[in-house]
Order: sequence, then structure tokens, then C-alpha cells
Amino acid sequence: MTNETTTALPLGRRFFNKSKLHDDARKVCSQLPKAERTLFGRGSKGVRESADAAKIAALPAVKALVWLNIDGSHVPKETPCDAEHDWLTMLAEVFGFHELAVEDVRNRRQRAKLDRFNDGSCTPHLFVVVRIPDANHPGETEQLSLFLRDNLVVTVQEAPGGDCFTKRMQGIEAASLRGELTAGLLAAELLDAAVMDYMAHLPGPEEEIEKLRARAGKSATDGLIADLHGFRGEALHLLRDIKPLEDVLSHLASVEDDFVSPAARAKFKDALDHQQRAVDTLNHLADESKELMNLTLAMASHKMNEVMQVLTIVSALLIPPTLIAGVYGMNFQHMPELGWQHGYLFAIGLMLLLAGIQIWLFVQNGWWVNPFRFKKGGTISTLLTRGKHGQHRSP
Repeated sequence: MTNETTTALPLGRRFFNKSKLHDDARKVCSQLPKAERTLFGRGSKGVRESADAAKIAALPAVKALVWLNIDGSHVPKETPCDAEHDWLTMLAEVFGFHELAVEDVRNRRQRAKLDRFNDGSCTPHLFVVVRIPDANHPGETEQLSLFLRDNLVVTVQEAPGGDCFTKRMQGIEAASLRGELTAGLLAAELLDAAVMDYMAHLPGPEEEIEKLRARAGKSATDGLIADLHGFRGEALHLLRDIKPLEDVLSHLASVEDDFVSPAARAKFKDALDHQQRAVDTLNHLADESKELMNLTLAMASHKMNEVMQVLTIVSALLIPPTLIAGVYGMNFQHMPELGWQHGYLFAIGLMLLLAGIQIWLFVQNGWWVNPFRFKKGGTISTLLTRGKHGQHRSP
């Protein structure tokens, strides 16, 4: 039996799941957060430019639809802050965001959720938290915090770098040119872009599970259980990040809200359909990897049972000859057979007769196993064939 050489992908490379590193070890930023504002006028595709503290402070007076995107929610500890408060506190003061929402932005361990703040202590707004694939750190996700107000969308990403929103800018600009873009529709486009970015990475795991399934049908399964266990763990990690998004999108798609127009609700419903497809795919991959683990363990157990069956038959056939040889090897002084001229042939014939009787009984009861039928790939692959046609007779 030959060993099959395979290269297993490390944990977190098949999926964009959350890294297990500690919070302080993840997303170590060497620069201040990067702010970028986009002003969408009716009938225009939007003007994008970098934004400093002065431009951010002037945004409440802007009449156009504003999208403020912040790359980097973590300011390095060694970076001095010239302002009286940090930049996130400044955003809360400028736009009137609730302090609990700001606290959730700082805590980068949030699950997907939706909060509506309208208790009089702040400007009414929606606050959404989701996790999106991190383009700069394969195998990880990052937290995206989204604030939604009238004519204002603020997105705060966990770390500076690329994101999935650039792929959606063409559609957003087209809606703005048609005069159909609202803050709710912009938020729906951004969340749908995050979901579709998950979907874009699922064909890779689907190909990987096909390779693992092919390995499960062969006799050489070294390391297969570990690979399947890692695969399922990654699928469950990713499922944990994207599954809570269903409640958020379902609420936004069905509940009437002043911040969400009918067109935005339709877009949220489309994003919900994409999210449910992604969840169904991940559930399928997790279930299939579990079934392959069970199948591999069952095959290994079956193979061991066959080997033990052969060894048991060989041992059973050797017991009578061993008994006869033991009797005639006890060296008693008076043993009639020792004086026979054909005593040796009698003992050998008796051994063969008993072995023949045993073989006949094994065959009659369906216990006989050919000890010479083991060959490369024979045990596990033939089990599938026999199970398909129902021709295997268990002892």
C-alpha cells in the first residue's frame, strides 16, 4: 500500500474565517485611520476625496448625500493625538452618534447586529455591525461598523487597506446618476457587496471538498481525518461570522423605517437571498466534511475488521495442528503412536483433515475470507462497490 502525498492548506486559507489571534495581535496598524468622503449630488456620479478633521466637521452642513468611509478603527498606542479626544469621539460629537454605538466600534469582537437609536439622547440613526472578508489578511475577517442617517452613511473598517466596496462603486455611481441613490440604498449596496465577497470565495472550498472526497475513496488516507476536521472547523468559523447577518438583513428588508426606502428594502432582500445561499453552501460543506470523516473512520474500521478476520481464520486453522503437535511432544514413555511406522503421516493427515473440516465449516457459514485478496486500493474502494450492489456478506 502506497502513501498518497497531499498538501493540506493551513487553517484559515480555504475560507475567510476569523483568526484565533488575540485582539492586540491582530490588525497592528502603523498609521492613523484614513478617512475618505464621497459627496453624491442628484444626477452626478459622486466626488470622492480624502477628509481631514476640518472636512469631517463641516459635513453636517452639506446638503448632498454623504458617504464617509474610515479605514482603521484602531489608533496605535504610540501615536500621539493632538485633539482633545480621539477621532472616533469626534465623529460621535459631529454627527450625534450614540455612545453605545461608538463603544461597539471600539470593541472589534462584535457579531452582526442592528440597533436603532432614537431615545432623545442622540441624533436618530441606525447602527449596523457586520464582518467582511479582509483583503489584506487571507483567512481573516474584519469588523465593519455602519451608521445610517438621513443623507449620511458612515462606514468604519477595522484596519486600513483594500475592501470589497470598490467592486460596487460602478453600480452606486449609476444609481446616483439616475437620481435614485439614497442613504438607505447606499447602505444596502455596501452590505450586499460584503455578502457577495463571501460568495466569491466559496468555489475554492467546493473544489477542495471534491479533492477530499476523492481521497476518501482510496486506501491511502494518511492525514485525511485531520484535513477534514480542519476543513469543517473553517466552515463553521465562517458560518459563525455570516449567519447572524441574516437577522440584520431580514429586519432591514421587511420592517418599514424612515431611513430605508422601498428601493433600499428591495436591495436588502436581494442581499438576504445572497446571504442565505452562502449559509446553505457553508452548511452543506460542513455537513459533507463531517460525513466524509464518518465514512473514512468507517472504512478504516472495516479494513481493520477484514484484517482481523483473516488473522482469526489463520489462527483458528493453526490451533488443531498446534494441539496435535503438543500432544505428541509431551514425551510420555508409553505412547502407542510413537511406535507406528506411519505415525508421522497419521499426525500430518489428521492436521490436514481437521483444517479441511474447519475451512468447510467457514465456507458454509459465510465466514471464509480469502487472505490473498488484499491489493492496492482494494479494501476501501471495493467496499463502496459492494455496498452499492449489495453483494457483500458480513461474517
